[in-house]
Amino acid sequence: MGRGPGEGPEPVRGAHPSDIVFVDVETYFERCYSLRDSTLAEYVHDPRFKIYGVGVSFRGRRHLLTEDEFRERAAKTPWRHLWAPTAAPPTGCSAPHAGAATNTFTISLRHNAGLVRFARSPRPTPVMVRGCLRAYMAVSAAKAHRFKLHRSNSDMARGKHRPSFGDLHDHDGFPSFPGARLLAEGDSWFTVSGLPAFNLLFALRFHKPTEIVNLAQPGDQIRKMVQIAASSSLRRALSPGGPRWDGILLSGGGNDLIDEADDILLDKADHRPNGTDPADFCDQTKLRALIEDVQDAYRKIAAMRDGPRGPGSQVPMLTHTYDYATPRNAPARFFFARLGPWLFTALKASEVPESHRVAVADYLADTLADGLLALSKGPNAIKNFHVVDTRGLLKRAQLGHPGDSNDWQNEIHPNDDGYKKIAKKIEPVLEPLIGTV
Repeated sequence: MGRGPGEGPEPVRGAHPSDIVFVDVETYFERCYSLRDSTLAEYVHDPRFKIYGVGVSFRGRRHLLTEDEFRERAAKTPWRHLWAPTAAPPTGCSAPHAGAATNTFTISLRHNAGLVRFARSPRPTPVMVRGCLRAYMAVSAAKAHRFKLHRSNSDMARGKHRPSFGDLHDHDGFPSFPGARLLAEGDSWFTVSGLPAFNLLFALRFHKPTEIVNLAQPGDQIRKMVQIAASSSLRRALSPGGPRWDGILLSGGGNDLIDEADDILLDKADHRPNGTDPADFCDQTKLRALIEDVQDAYRKIAAMRDGPRGPGSQVPMLTHTYDYATPRNAPARFFFARLGPWLFTALKASEVPESHRVAVADYLADTLADGLLALSKGPNAIKNFHVVDTRGLLKRAQLGHPGDSNDWQNEIHPNDDGYKKIAKKIEPVLEPLIGTV
């Protein structure tokens, strides 16, 4: 069935290069479970073995098949007729049969490159490939199913797969077959919020290999929803002709709030005398206008998603509600540069009494969260739009602390532990939507 670890492929004899069928078999691997650590037979018969898809290249044409597509086509193929009567593959065999027929061939399996080598005539065809692998796929799928059932009893609380990060513009070579492919766009919670570098996407874990194409870029520290909704990269990613997405992750609205805080907070002269309600320190008209602008931007993204023949039409769209930031002089630090603080500066400039600053900041966060949650409820809800309420998950930063404190890296961004807490809240909502559990 091929050669062992470290051995190169056997030479193809008796076949013209144009008659060679190349098969890219995308299989599951992890640390201490790969072809580097085991023989080919050990790797295939391990209960963790899983095929995510097969790419077939023959005479310049490429065919990409998921496991289900492969099974469906193989089931319809009269593959027994492709073999000499004396050398039909035995029923239930777990590997392609190397018999006495003129169609004899071998397979070399690799994580990212598999080569089916045909020796001696007749000429091979993609139909032969599908037929010869039929039993092999059936057995490996059964093993993978048993492994999934075993895991369900012991390790289904949280997935172990870190997301891989792809490039929207990278179409070279054979594609991978992740369990799900997600598009992400948003603010600094999806990029870099300081050094060391943490973000929410890094903290996510999945039960199946998942690829995220992240359109948010480092430097988008104060990126408002109107900019996200107008992103040319997002529009291109959701235009007809692109690869299908399984879901869209968004992070937006928080930057709008902190950037407009100076205008939303009333000047001291406009404070209600002896006011104690956080709303007394805010211009309610401007705050409502801000929330409506954020909501409108999310609706525009949803409309972009659902464009005719778009690769993301009607797929789940998910966002979060941030958490309660403590106003403090703790800027985001990037080597010799600093950004912020934001809430602390705005509240100080508006002369909000120190004893009320945390309550006012929480009031602003709650108002934004309520505005986001409203987009997923009621008669005017965005279709297939999901908002995970992430408030109250993080341990507050210590008031007055100038740097990393508890679950917060700086004034408005969580640290690694904080993002992990939020990720754990998002995953049980996200994974059933995209089919990775």
